[in-house]
Amino acid sequence: MICAVYFRMNVGALRFARDLSPLADMEEEKMSRLMARARQDAVSEFGEQRAESEFQRLWKANFQDMTDTINRNYDNIGQLKMMYDRRCELMADS
Repeated sequence: MICAVYFRMNVGALRFARDLSPLADMEEEKMSRLMARARQDAVSEFGEQRAESEFQRLWKANFQDMTDTINRNYDNIGQLKMMYDRRCELMADS
């Protein structure tokens, strides 16, 4: 989940600051793959009934944490890159 949100933040930064659509598209693909994996994990952990609501709750919490980390400014995306880039790139490639 955290890596899916991380890639979502990258997509926003690329589209907002530099309009680097090809790079943003690649990050969005990574985000989509990891979101699907997180949804499957939610079903395994919480069951069919609660999976989507728990997924949404966790997505919002992680998104808020990362938004706070960059102080609501995509110019500060480097802070997230230092924290998550290596681990999330490995996860996206697996």
